[in-house]
Amino acid sequence: RDAAPAPGADADASYDPEQAAQYIAWLGVDPDQDALLFGALRAVLSKVLPRGWTMHKDGRGRTYFWNGLTNESHWTHPDHEIFNAIIRLRRLSAEQPDPCDFLQQIAAKLEAFEPVEPDRWSGPYFAEGGDRYWYDAEKDMSMWYDPVAEATRQHVLKLDLVRSL
Repeated sequence: RDAAPAPGADADASYDPEQAAQYIAWLGVDPDQDALLFGALRAVLSKVLPRGWTMHKDGRGRTYFWNGLTNESHWTHPDHEIFNAIIRLRRLSAEQPDPCDFLQQIAAKLEAFEPVEPDRWSGPYFAEGGDRYWYDAEKDMSMWYDPVAEATRQHVLKLDLVRSL
């Protein structure tokens, strides 16, 4: 999907626990075999979407996510890759002699990690229409959202999920 929501599309559909459960099952997490991971992901899915993202349903009732800042859409949640990484990490921890110690070491590494170089980005600046943007002189690129705030949000999400395991 790379188009704006269709007229009449259901925007910002409210949190649906059944839909969340189906999505988590689609990710490969069984609520009976890994209730802890299932619950952690369900809790995250019940929260607000990242800035700029809204949830919609197409004419066939399928959920998709639209980012009005970047004009992109996805069939998967904006944090889908983070969820997959946490699932892989959880499975890897189960193979360790001491899963709790392994996850604590991962959490410690995440705590020590700086998610983004804040000096690399400047802004916000304002486009002619008043929209805010940020600029990366090193890569000569701009973004319609605060990349430092987004990297920090993603980092906190990863850390919270690892700690919940």
